Amino acid sequence: MDESSAVKLSLDNITIVPQLRGRFLKSLGKVEAGKTRLRNPATRWLPWFDTFAGDVFRQFAFLGIVRSGDEWVINLRAISDPDVLFREERDSSGDICFRETSWDAPPVEADLKVHVKPASAKIDDHSFTGFTYWFEYSSPNIPIHRIVDRQTWELGGHLKGNTLCLRNWLTPPRVRLSRETAYSTVGLDKWAKLLPGNLWARWSLLPSFDMQYGPDGILIAWFDHVSLIRTVVETAQGEDALRVLDMHLFEQSKSVTTNPKTILWCPDNIADTAALNLWTRLVDQEHEKSRRQFGLEPESTPAIVFSHNVWTNMRFGSTYEHAVDVASEFGADFVFIDPVWEHQQALREELDAAIPPEHQTDTILAKFWHQNMCVTLDFAVAEIMGGESGLKALCDRAASKGIRIISWMATHCSPNSALQLKKDLCRGKAGIFAARESGRHPDSGYPASCWTLNLNTPVAEYITDRILDVCRRT
Repeated sequence: MDESSAVKLSLDNITIVPQLRGRFLKSLGKVEAGKTRLRNPATRWLPWFDTFAGDVFRQFAFLGIVRSGDEWVINLRAISDPDVLFREERDSSGDICFRETSWDAPPVEADLKVHVKPASAKIDDHSFTGFTYWFEYSSPNIPIHRIVDRQTWELGGHLKGNTLCLRNWLTPPRVRLSRETAYSTVGLDKWAKLLPGNLWARWSLLPSFDMQYGPDGILIAWFDHVSLIRTVVETAQGEDALRVLDMHLFEQSKSVTTNPKTILWCPDNIADTAALNLWTRLVDQEHEKSRRQFGLEPESTPAIVFSHNVWTNMRFGSTYEHAVDVASEFGADFVFIDPVWEHQQALREELDAAIPPEHQTDTILAKFWHQNMCVTLDFAVAEIMGGESGLKALCDRAASKGIRIISWMATHCSPNSALQLKKDLCRGKAGIFAARESGRHPDSGYPASCWTLNLNTPVAEYITDRILDVCRRT
């Protein structure tokens, strides 16, 4: 099929040239700032989205480009691929399901618009120019729940010589890129084999902005506001592209507009130290933007926190005394202790106190797998640790030395928690637990241990009241 270029979009010194294949959009195409390429057009830049029923949209008929003032709109007709076997919605076991339609069924269609407008910014002495873009979806009868923005960004149109600056859990914060680079923000899933480590959320373990720098300048990107965007950034050996997959998630809707993303370029060449300073400015800017959105007061000077977690045999009367003394000597503000709740570690210790372990051997009691302090049963202070009175005494002793006691809420529960039997706390098929698309299968990285609670159910108010009441009383 013949390939061609659509109308060139001119946005001050930025040009975007969408690529066509016949009557379809192949890619949003080439992006240049003057004569500097901002991406390698060999990899397509194209959105992707689907429905719970399994309609997959990755083909877009090109309907034309219109301009209104300084904004360009690329009009597309999204056409589904009927030859998809599985649907997104799973059954009660979590297994994948075949679609309930023929692979020869006619495709379904929906409207998609790509909006683009010029943008600029000045950060310290660096002047940036670029553009802001977003997707607008609409259909009279097809709701969707996500749009994946499949992009690549490479200063100069290649990886060589560029440095990625991206602070993420267990991946290097600064990486020099080349065709030989293997990099992924999915590192934890590959290395630790423990937590769900694939689609980290922006404004969480992934930063809310992108940044790279090299011989062709500086390239940064950010979003207009905080929203639910889960992202993967990666490249494989042999590739000459840095893939950025931003998955915009939302409630099912027949009309959706994604959070606008701004791409900015500056021709300045900067060294590593200057890049770190710029990265710090971006962090400050994004924090301020988030605080404005949610009406949060500016943060005070970070507190000094000493942590003492022992996992087993925690006792409020003895375990944390040394930590409090040392924290006080150093002028700290807080001591962070193990979870105080009724959890599976407390259950095990209660059982051992009632029935000595040697009497449990070769009985049914020895066949139960007791898990750890992370696995909450209920949000009451564990009596085996000293109960509320013991916790209050610890807090009082610490306060007399200028120290406050903090812990973590552990707002997830054991699948064996009796809280799920309290019907007034439940909603839907999964009760108090967050569930996957089936409404039954737990949405958890610890399938046998910690089940995420659904904070859109009455259990959220129950937890809030219990935790805050304990805080007030202790």
